[in-house]
Amino acid sequence: MSHDQVPVQYVEARRALLDALTALRPHLDAFVLIGAQAVYARTAGRLPGYQPFTTDADLALDPGRLAALPLLADAMLAAGFEYSGEPGIWNRRMLRAGFAGDIAVPVDLIVPAQIAAKAGRRGARLPGSHGRTAARKSVGVEGALVDHEPIVIDSFEAIDRRQVRVNVAGPAALLVAKAHKLGERLGTPQRLIAKDAGDVFRLFEATPLNEMTRLMHTLLNDDRSSQPAVVALDYVRTLFTTPRAPGTQLAVQALDIAVDQSTVTTTMTGYAQDLLAQLHQSEASR
Repeated sequence: MSHDQVPVQYVEARRALLDALTALRPHLDAFVLIGAQAVYARTAGRLPGYQPFTTDADLALDPGRLAALPLLADAMLAAGFEYSGEPGIWNRRMLRAGFAGDIAVPVDLIVPAQIAAKAGRRGARLPGSHGRTAARKSVGVEGALVDHEPIVIDSFEAIDRRQVRVNVAGPAALLVAKAHKLGERLGTPQRLIAKDAGDVFRLFEATPLNEMTRLMHTLLNDDRSSQPAVVALDYVRTLFTTPRAPGTQLAVQALDIAVDQSTVTTTMTGYAQDLLAQLHQSEASR
């Protein structure tokens, strides 16, 4: 899909993300783009019949790499975002001619729970004067600290020539995060979102199995990411290794029009089984 075909809400969402990244530029060494925006950045140009955009953005951060100034809250406010009242969640509402209503664009600032200060239930205690509400804690995103590389994020508008180079989570980190998000909701099926399983399909389809295995080993061998990765692999087994597994069924639902059901099922189950088998084999050979 060319930039002039991108729906207006996603054009505005990308503009808001660029505004946030620009305002946070002194801190960019501390941030890694995660979530659906990262999945789409890594799979751009693939699956043309499947919606490749999203309106929300998630940024993981390493508190130890933050600059002293500007304060995160000040930077987000200066970029036109409002504090939601919930730690780490920043909202922006944008108006666009020809679009009914306003466009809500949330950006979440997230500290991986494994490296976050233990104090506080949701808000992340940040160093210096950054405070305890600018970012929130979350389990499952720790892999972004280990598996990432810089990618240039640009605008969907010809008149906006901004480009921001930012660290983007790699496929293993994104798989771990998506597995946690889906797995933690298995007990409340009404909270499961098909698009999250669709994102896992995108990762499987775009990433050679040997590369995913290598990167997953990296996560398993790093103290910051090993425990969440182990849990995530258990979720992968539950979610994706059989045709009737909940994650496989959600992926079929998400990709209903874009990809044949048998292709989705074969990809999800085969890739998940092979990934787990390769990891088990390499562990057994040590």
